[in-house]
Amino acid sequence: MKVHYKKRELIHAFKPKNHLFDPNNMPSTYPYLNEFTNFMEVCMLKTLITLLSLTLTMQTQAFITVGGDGSCDYTTIQSAIDSGASDEIRIASNKTYSENITILQSKKLIGGYTNCFQANSNITDLSQANITAANSNAHTLLLQPTTGENSVLLRNLKISNGYAGIYTSPVGKAVLETTLDNLWIDSNSNRGVYITNTDDGQSDVYIINSQISSNEAGGILCQGSNNLLIIAGQSLISNNTAPLGGGGIVTTNGCSVGVYSPTQIIDNEAVYGGAIASLNSGVYLYGLQVGEYNGIPVGELESPVMLSGNKATKGGAIYADNTGIFGYNVLIEDNQASDAGGAIYAQAGGFALFQSSLSQTPQECWSPGACVQIKGNMASNGGAIAVTDGSSIGIEGALITENRASTGVVAKAYDGGAFGMYNSIIHSNGQNGEGAYSDDQLFVNQSGNNQISSSFLSYVTVADNRVTQQLIENTDGSIEVYSSIILDESVDVYQQAGQQSQLQTECLMVREDGSFSAGPTVSVTNDNLETIFVNPAAGDYHLTAGSPAIDYCYDAESIPWWDIDGEFRGIDSPDVVNLHGPYDIGAAETDSIYIYDDLIFADGF
Repeated sequence: MKVHYKKRELIHAFKPKNHLFDPNNMPSTYPYLNEFTNFMEVCMLKTLITLLSLTLTMQTQAFITVGGDGSCDYTTIQSAIDSGASDEIRIASNKTYSENITILQSKKLIGGYTNCFQANSNITDLSQANITAANSNAHTLLLQPTTGENSVLLRNLKISNGYAGIYTSPVGKAVLETTLDNLWIDSNSNRGVYITNTDDGQSDVYIINSQISSNEAGGILCQGSNNLLIIAGQSLISNNTAPLGGGGIVTTNGCSVGVYSPTQIIDNEAVYGGAIASLNSGVYLYGLQVGEYNGIPVGELESPVMLSGNKATKGGAIYADNTGIFGYNVLIEDNQASDAGGAIYAQAGGFALFQSSLSQTPQECWSPGACVQIKGNMASNGGAIAVTDGSSIGIEGALITENRASTGVVAKAYDGGAFGMYNSIIHSNGQNGEGAYSDDQLFVNQSGNNQISSSFLSYVTVADNRVTQQLIENTDGSIEVYSSIILDESVDVYQQAGQQSQLQTECLMVREDGSFSAGPTVSVTNDNLETIFVNPAAGDYHLTAGSPAIDYCYDAESIPWWDIDGEFRGIDSPDVVNLHGPYDIGAAETDSIYIYDDLIFADGF
């Protein structure tokens, strides 16, 4: 047998747009981003790893068949594999295969045939041939090559009732590329898919249009720095339960994971990371198309990556521990943590960054103006976001709404956590303490354990939230708020405790300034929201014509960028007298235009 290999590019990955995250031009509350940028560059190289395309020249049959009728070559899948008669095995759906299957070299196991007559004629109905483990203490499919470069394709199969549904573990220096296409992997007592390696083996797994559900120890585990997991197409990871971390996915020890829209990770449970738990690894969530794999689009702009309805003690959707997570055009909604971080939790040096495609070169997405949405999440601490212990979370171009908590309805940074938000709209969070959560504050910044916490808000719009105490609470930490509109009624903007608390503000429009020392670029307004925003009752917080937030200030950070809608900031409205400069404050610039090639009239020129 002669085997020829060629490299085929799969995808290119997007780095964070560095108009915001330039390590040479960082706000003081973002000291971690230098490390984050380096981390992302290393992990992106792993995500960009090329696939192996296998061309076989051999003197074997083109294919053999397995099934329950007289025209089949074999009656069991393992006997067909062991025969060596062909590397392509077509599997009829006219029987249930009660087997534990071992694959040691390149193979194609393809279901989707009513019977072996149809298989011989290659007439497929896309039905999933049912493989159920004969021994529930063993893996349903064990993929364990010991040498060379190997390619395994599993298509149109239902895999269930084993220890792990699919276990990939190349040995020595063996390389294994596994493609799972239109699979349903469910009801296994361990993980649905378990990706690992022995010695220097490499295992890359590509999951396309597949469902992984109702597995008793979580959906997918990927561990080891040599390994890669890509999930794309109409894939669904749902209703899995993990005894510790990662109800949907857990990645550890350097494995890189890329999840592409319209994949959904929903209704999973774990102690930490209901949807995703990442420990010392890299996870990338992309709501945009980046290429094709075997003719199947990888990602799409019309849909987000969705994390919904997941539950955990910490990190209802996402748990980051000494790891990097990057999300681009994502929807994180209705997740719940009994302790901290209803949507996202980061600890022990974890990094998380979520951005909108409209905050880079303007590009529409699944929900223009709100390409990142964090909504309806709940936790005791940090209804949407909790960050601690030297970790950092950054959000840009997001709609954040309907979250709840007892403390830190939107975000809580504590014991050395750092949190930053840009170009975002924050409205309708909290319910005035009704029900299970007291909704005390919108943001909490609390130092402790000899670590200083920091929070940073810039170009954000905060309105119509319903908290019971104050919007921002600061205990011996550092907070900076720039170029923002903060117009919630009935509660104070700020409260501090301790002797080390620091607050810096510029270019703000607020309801009151008695709770903090406001500078000359901070103004108080008692106007109705309708005189400031287009239609706040309908959730439209763009600036209305004549809004006092138009041409309000200079750019407090000296970094021109796109707003939440992908419009360039600093367009000087000719019929408005500048208060302090040409920049509108809040999440959305008004009287602006989409600019792709030329930046015209920016900064009044």
